[in-house]
Amino acid sequence: MYQVWLVITVLSLVAGVGLLLSLVVLRRLSAHQRPPLEVVVGAFVAVGVAAFLGVYLRVLGVPRSALPYRVVNSLSWGFAVFAALYFISYWRGSERRAAWAGPTVAALSLGGVAFLFVHTPIPETVGQHAVQLQLAGVLVLELIVGALALWVGILALRRASELKTVPWRIAQKGTGVALLLLVPANLVEFLWSMVLRMQGHDAPDGFLFSLGYGVACAVLAVALIRALRMRHVGEAGSGTKVPDSMLQVLGITPRERDIIERLLEGKSDREIAELLFISPRTVDTHLRNVFRKCSVSSRLQLSQRVAEYREAVD
Repeated sequence: MYQVWLVITVLSLVAGVGLLLSLVVLRRLSAHQRPPLEVVVGAFVAVGVAAFLGVYLRVLGVPRSALPYRVVNSLSWGFAVFAALYFISYWRGSERRAAWAGPTVAALSLGGVAFLFVHTPIPETVGQHAVQLQLAGVLVLELIVGALALWVGILALRRASELKTVPWRIAQKGTGVALLLLVPANLVEFLWSMVLRMQGHDAPDGFLFSLGYGVACAVLAVALIRALRMRHVGEAGSGTKVPDSMLQVLGITPRERDIIERLLEGKSDREIAELLFISPRTVDTHLRNVFRKCSVSSRLQLSQRVAEYREAVD
């Protein structure tokens, strides 16, 4: 059981590191406006490291009250709070220095409190009340971090449309969805394990969180792959516009032009259908005609063809 759990945690951690590297690549390839998603995904990785260490210590039979785990876990909690507050301050338009100062103080404070509460060994002579007090303290910390993470997820989805560049819009939406999948899984598992602990049982917490972490990473990976494929698309107002010369040379119809432009904005077939008040099947038919006229076989090649015509015009 624990060995399978450890494998899942390792794979999730590797995925988290891969996501962080993908964002770094996206930043280097895109010279346009972008949100600080690296900080948020960095918190993913930090939490993954703490989860891996916890499972590894369990496999070795080391209690979670061990000093290394307490330090790493507290640091991951603190960094998660910092990432959430920094992302929120970014969208509130805070000054750069002020945006760093507030989250840093809050993260250090919560990390210190977490170090005192999380898995601290309590002598048997203290009594059951001290154990319940510790669980209550951990619950408060979990709810604080969970609430901030949910806030970031909702904010990421709501404000993504304000980003002028398609790749970062896609990446931010993926980050928001990933958080909204991960946080509920973590909170449900924690509440379940806390009930078991209050009843005197040893709760093997972490398995559901590891699965949720893996699913969240998969969702974000899909979004980042789409973002990297659309990395050359610039601002929604200009980078997605199909030049008139392309319509004349290739015989693109006005309706096909509308679909291409929505496609370059990162919209799915269903979203395009809703925006243009047509069926998804009609969108698919138009796209097949566009691919044939442009001599391409994928959306990536289509966006590159549009970019070629745009450069010729410029």
